Amino acid sequence: MLVNYEYKPQCGGAGLGTYNMAKAFQQMGHNVTLLIGWDYKYGQPEILNNVDTYIIKTKKKNIHQSTALGLLKFVIAGLFKINQITRKKHIDIIQFYFSVPTGILKYGIHKKIPYVISLRGMDIPGFRNDKYKLLSKLTRSINYSVVKSAVAVTSLSAAAGKYFTEFAPDIRLDIIPNAVEYEMYHVKKDYAKQISKFVAVSRLTGFKNLDLMIQAFVKIHENYPSVILDIYGEGRERENLEQLIKLCQAESFIKLKGYANRQKLVEVLPEYDVFSLMSIGDSFGIVFIEAMSVGLPVICAKAGGPEEIVLDHETGMFAKPNDLEDTVQVIEFCIQNPELMEEMGKKGRKRVEECYSVVGVAKKHIDLYERCLNREV
Repeated sequence: MLVNYEYKPQCGGAGLGTYNMAKAFQQMGHNVTLLIGWDYKYGQPEILNNVDTYIIKTKKKNIHQSTALGLLKFVIAGLFKINQITRKKHIDIIQFYFSVPTGILKYGIHKKIPYVISLRGMDIPGFRNDKYKLLSKLTRSINYSVVKSAVAVTSLSAAAGKYFTEFAPDIRLDIIPNAVEYEMYHVKKDYAKQISKFVAVSRLTGFKNLDLMIQAFVKIHENYPSVILDIYGEGRERENLEQLIKLCQAESFIKLKGYANRQKLVEVLPEYDVFSLMSIGDSFGIVFIEAMSVGLPVICAKAGGPEEIVLDHETGMFAKPNDLEDTVQVIEFCIQNPELMEEMGKKGRKRVEECYSVVGVAKKHIDLYERCLNREV
């Protein structure tokens, strides 16, 4: 049984991961039950065939972000729903995506069913110094209680895992990354001889450092007037970013393209030359492996999960975190080395196939579940 307050397509990496794992487990012959949150204002969830799916109605600010009231509603309704499900169904093991808030539903389990916690970043105390900082402090005690009783705890990256180990040094941590259905992405075939089209896919929120990206491309435009940056995504920082673009008189070469679902991204990503995102708070960063699936070279900040996804000077380039001048230099290097960008893009696609396939990551989860059930963890 997989439990998450978000789900595809109203989601970030956790919701997509829930969908991918449920689909893979079912195809591997396992009986899968889903308990998810959903706001019907944003359409319908992608229900999987032969997967029992229970839906709790929630409230979201936008397609990416839940409201505090929506999360509270999921927890309260979820406690009753998970009790109801575990009373009538045989469940061998439960995986909660997020220790807080989702893991709180462990108090509603009817029987003594072992559960695994999949940490996603915002639920790791100290990892994100943004709007979740206060929530992290307020829920610290219940967070520890949730992970302490789990049969296993996983993190998406060693970078995020380091913060968890500081929070709970007595609890073992397994690293299992996110996965991507790379087969659905059209691999880029025609690489540009002149690098000019950069793309970012991101929630419009503070830790993604999109303001730094905008400032960097304003500087780049002075020497490379043909270079453009398109940013796909929505979020609470949209108005601020629009104002920054206008203030910099960059409307002609930096555009906020709005939300794009994954089918749209499959179509548009191959049109670009380089993927660029300087986020400093990603525990993983599924958009990076999506870009690599297409065959795009990736430039990112040397921080968090992306630092473990991207191989510097092999599948992409690192910039120093929060460093405008270094970011500009990395972008310039990409523009000046189109042949190297093509080589990096092709290596990136190969790395995704080898390390981040849905089947491969699903097998890692199944191995962990079996160890838990056999008391080997």
